[in-house]
Amino acid sequence: MACRILNFTPDLRYYETRRAIYEAFSVWSDVTTLQFHELQSGNADILIEFASGYHHDGYPFDGQGRSGRIYYFTAILFWPY
Repeated sequence: MACRILNFTPDLRYYETRRAIYEAFSVWSDVTTLQFHELQSGNADILIEFASGYHHDGYPFDGQGRSGRIYYFTAILFWPY
């Protein structure tokens, strides 16, 4: 599956963010037949974007969690169009 990182969070270093994303994909690829590769531009199956604020589903992106540097992320998946 092709993935593309659209932007990075200001709350983590660039390499920390990339490492976390690659480790998350490894969890899947280690136990399934899914394989992931990154695109620098163009259309991808998975788009990764860090955002904040309300996005019309009742759960705002709210950044840092309640305990130190633990972060809560919201994943939104859309069927490819």
